[in-house]
Amino acid sequence: MPSARRSLAWDTRQVRTRKARRCLPGSPANCIPIFRLRFTARRGALWVRHAPVQPIASVRRVWVIEPRVSEPSLAPDAGKDAVLLLSGGIDSAALASLVRPAWALVVDYGQRPAVAEVRAARAIAGHLGIRIAQLTVDLASVGSGLLLRESPPDSSADEDGSGRTFANVPSPSPEWWPLRNQLLCTLAAAWALGRTSKDGAPLRQVLTATVQSDGARHVDGTLAFYDALDCVTRMQEGGIAVRAPAIHLSAVELVTVSGADEGLLGWTHSCHRSESPCAACPGCWKREQVLMDLKMLSH
Repeated sequence: MPSARRSLAWDTRQVRTRKARRCLPGSPANCIPIFRLRFTARRGALWVRHAPVQPIASVRRVWVIEPRVSEPSLAPDAGKDAVLLLSGGIDSAALASLVRPAWALVVDYGQRPAVAEVRAARAIAGHLGIRIAQLTVDLASVGSGLLLRESPPDSSADEDGSGRTFANVPSPSPEWWPLRNQLLCTLAAAWALGRTSKDGAPLRQVLTATVQSDGARHVDGTLAFYDALDCVTRMQEGGIAVRAPAIHLSAVELVTVSGADEGLLGWTHSCHRSESPCAACPGCWKREQVLMDLKMLSH
């Protein structure tokens, strides 16, 4: 990290990082920073403090982390050092076709359609000649919505004995899963550490196929969310960036720009309920509408 402060415009805001280290003299490697993270909405500033471990010497550094999500790249080689979260849906299939990532990663996190999503993602990656890996992490204990169960639980029930109830849990949409995009991007960034592209270059970024309409349904589909997540992830080990390069496009525009055809999109799966399309969930409705708008499906 640079030791001098840089002033950079960031969506009318700034991200500031203040670092205080206390170490043994001449032994900066002995510093063990402890992180405390606070986001100040009123000021629009992100502060990260490294708490001192040994109160002997003190060095203070201030820097600004430059955001990169706001001007994403959709160039054909934009994915050469990237891992793409490939869910098996239309958006991620189109983005994979467009940027050709070094790796695709499909995650089974305990969602009901996991088997179909993994099958679709592997078919898409095979069609495009992209290397793919599968990550299985059971997040069902923190999940909710159609991706987890058919009907919402009793709002007052403590299902697992942990004291968690749904009485005061906000649910912006039927398929809402708490912090899902944040969890998946974090897992992908952790997976990317130490891995390389075909030419041996280290992976430097996580790509997600968020499109413009996602921000209308979920805060983790907005540009502000990805700007913040990118900054937090890049300041950690490996400096892995999180990018949403299609966030300014609609799903139809993304498919059109990518040149994805029926041979590719036919492998996709978007249902939130099961391994077979239910035709009655937001995922199925979106897929049907996009294919109709693209003239690939008739009414």
